[in-house]
Amino acid sequence: MPNHPLAEVFGFPADNFSERAERHRRNRLCPYNNGVPNCTKASAENPIGVCSVFSGRDVVITCPVRFRQEWIIATDAADFFFPPDTAWASLTEVQLNDKNGKSAGNIDVVLVAYDERGRITDYGALEVQSVYISGNVRRPFEYYMADPASRHDMDWRKQRNYPRPDPLSSSRKRLAPQLIFKGGILNGWKRKMGVALDSTLFATLPALEEVEKAEADLAWFVYDLQREAAQNRFDLTLSKVVYTRFEPALLKITRAEGGDESLFVNRLQASLDKQRPDEISAPENVVIDPAVLTAMKQAALFEAAATADITNVASVPQRSPFRYPGGKTWLVPRIRRWLRSRTPKPYKLVEPFAGGGIVSLTVAFEQLAERVTMVELDEQVAAVWKVLLEGDAKALAQRIAAFDLTPQSFQAAVEGPCRTLEDKAFRTILRNRVHHGGILAPGSGILKTGENGKGIASRWYPETLKRRMLDIGTVSNRIRFVEGDGLEVLRANATCADTVFFIDPPYTADGKKAGSRLYTHNQLDHAELFRTCSTLAGDFLMTYDNAESVRKLACEHGFDIQPIAMKNTHHAQMTELLISRNLDWAR
Repeated sequence: MPNHPLAEVFGFPADNFSERAERHRRNRLCPYNNGVPNCTKASAENPIGVCSVFSGRDVVITCPVRFRQEWIIATDAADFFFPPDTAWASLTEVQLNDKNGKSAGNIDVVLVAYDERGRITDYGALEVQSVYISGNVRRPFEYYMADPASRHDMDWRKQRNYPRPDPLSSSRKRLAPQLIFKGGILNGWKRKMGVALDSTLFATLPALEEVEKAEADLAWFVYDLQREAAQNRFDLTLSKVVYTRFEPALLKITRAEGGDESLFVNRLQASLDKQRPDEISAPENVVIDPAVLTAMKQAALFEAAATADITNVASVPQRSPFRYPGGKTWLVPRIRRWLRSRTPKPYKLVEPFAGGGIVSLTVAFEQLAERVTMVELDEQVAAVWKVLLEGDAKALAQRIAAFDLTPQSFQAAVEGPCRTLEDKAFRTILRNRVHHGGILAPGSGILKTGENGKGIASRWYPETLKRRMLDIGTVSNRIRFVEGDGLEVLRANATCADTVFFIDPPYTADGKKAGSRLYTHNQLDHAELFRTCSTLAGDFLMTYDNAESVRKLACEHGFDIQPIAMKNTHHAQMTELLISRNLDWAR
């Protein structure tokens, strides 16, 4: 049994040192018919080139492009879609719209049959589903890539957040929504579908009712990776084909089977019994006049309206280690309302301009989505998130707790050598806590008088910071961090119908200077951001300053707008904008 998770890296086993394997690793190439020569998994600039991982003695495919080896999946699907000797071609990433013109996502592969004049006579759709990973696969990947020759047999078993396949999340929480949205449309058009998937993933599905090939409209192509010893490579091999009908199969996948109901009732009873009697009892034989009841309800509504417009941030759990300018702690209650209004629960939340990350952290801690992707371009801020989510968060937390902050020690820390990622993260937190408003952009100065005359120590709470950092470590397996361009990550996830996006860009539209002053990376093409949002298959929630140019962009794309009251760091009341396709839940 391997001591590390990496089965294939850039298309080759970790212990393959042939000239081809080394060339692929050196140039980050994908040998499996990606749209471009290079691997683009996670990002084009810094890809995670892991095609498959070990799970015990099994090898599990974790990259959908891996299924494109020699286009075996296309020839297998064509045998189901079309009669023998049919002329056909394959098209990839074809957008599918619903009857309202809204995108239901892209179909991974469409096979089209055509006649001698090149006209389409039939087609079928093939969806490809790899297995998601729980844990952190980037750390072992980067460790291996630093020295493959000596680290191909590394022992990673005792490392935190050891990456493991998560087939259950991939099946019912990823595959099922794809079948519901895209499959529902195609089935309504009476077109055949196929699903290519790993045998480990297929094993997590409930037993499907099989039919004869001629009666089927949905086929499951189940594959394994078999090691070919002579070439020291893995070959994609068709294990079996399961023929089903679409609607019975979808119902089976999306409907969970309950266990013994009495166990659930017992749990309810135990929870009820723990309540105090005065919390669960109600007065008997009390009749309230309907007019009085109506007046009571109206009074309650008016009171709620008067107090609920502006969030008291003290009521929101403080998760982030940052004092972040433009932070969205005040928006957290509405983030909860937005995500809880969605059925089913989103699989993933992507935050392309993460900054202090309060929204991502709230979603991860409160499990408002299964997975979270945080994106940040600022290398200083990114260093902190990398250490907390992928590195040694405990060491950073202890270093902060032990630091004796004085003007002299601060100066020495920020001007001293910065040799490691932890050094950069420590320096970033220090500057964030000591600078005016937490601003890290050039030109920001340090606190002088501060709160109650405490000077630079006014916002330095080392034990609180330590606790928050250690707490973040408990949910790091649910969060993936990307240092990069938020717009690129939005485009990369545009076809994911089960992904939602919280978008809080730098406020530089309409010539606003606040964003330029507060953030190191403040240049943004706002028109392009709105255009990109219009292509997202999943829902999004965007926040912006209440500017005329912003309202105009929203109007051009048919987006919904809702003004929302908030207070800034100086306690001045302001109005910002929520922007989405539909904001009925916010009213």
